[in-house]
Amino acid sequence: MPTFNQPTSSLRPLQASTKLSLTELLDRMAETKPSFHDRKGGWSSINDEGANLGSYGAVPPEGEPEIFAARDSLPELLVARFYFWDKVPDALSRIVGDPDSEHRLNAIDVALSKVSPTDLSILVSTRTTALLHRKDGVLASLAKLLDPDVKRWRDAISPTSDHHSFSDPDIFLWLTSRSNSGGQLDSQLSLTHIAGIHGTDSASRTAELRSGIDYKRANFLTSVAEGDTLGPVDLDLSMNTSAGAEHYNAVIFADGGFKLRKSEVYMPGILDGGELMLAANMKIAHLILRRIEHIYIAGMGKWKTEREDVIEGAITDLRDRYEAALAKLESVKNREPKAS
Repeated sequence: MPTFNQPTSSLRPLQASTKLSLTELLDRMAETKPSFHDRKGGWSSINDEGANLGSYGAVPPEGEPEIFAARDSLPELLVARFYFWDKVPDALSRIVGDPDSEHRLNAIDVALSKVSPTDLSILVSTRTTALLHRKDGVLASLAKLLDPDVKRWRDAISPTSDHHSFSDPDIFLWLTSRSNSGGQLDSQLSLTHIAGIHGTDSASRTAELRSGIDYKRANFLTSVAEGDTLGPVDLDLSMNTSAGAEHYNAVIFADGGFKLRKSEVYMPGILDGGELMLAANMKIAHLILRRIEHIYIAGMGKWKTEREDVIEGAITDLRDRYEAALAKLESVKNREPKAS
């Protein structure tokens, strides 16, 4: 189920304009409960106790969305779960043999914060378009909370986020350059490893580079030399805090969203799996990725020159590599066969 506290979570940022406070939105959510009787989606707590997610004929637990006070550089957050039911195939419901088993309980988590008096940050726990765009889905319901008269969710909610998205897709090439030069981004934050990166060329053809990224791999050098659009990137991050070092592994997208794996997340003092994943998701979205963006922008002047050197270096390395390969081929062609 696509919730923040699953062992693997995906997050997508969106935004909306509203003068409503988080408290006012909380009150509206409290009035829009999920209804098992007519299978109408609604809002509740993200507490997993008794949730029965994925179960047939399940009734969601009663609960209230919650507002978390601003702390540790994170903003005030309204966190809620939108429960809904998926219609299962007729064949499967006949096997189960229960009228209530025609629907399976599902859920999507949402975290809201005000980034200005009129701007709302929206983080949803799935990047699956089909789930987000359902006519009776999470965005349709949230849009109605923001504006009861709205006809389409897109009239109230933007599918992109100016607050969370990276300002320049070149940031992924910059990250690989930082990784290649030791990985230190600032006094607290460092890249410990880049496991993979996607590249898209001018013809919109995509390639995935895995098993580590460095400037010696021909396929990566080709992407850099030809000016491919890089991203998303699969990376390991380490951040030093007063409580100790935190470690994250995440796939980062240009829109500021990401995929996160609990098995590769460590935050000192947080042992509960659900609590860990919620804390990690919010910290990456609101603090770490914003910090990376600010470091990138602050060093933009130096990076412009460095970027040219990186691309020229890739072209030179490729030329030398293939000149050596051509010389080797010519040597083989000219070799005289010897009788045994």
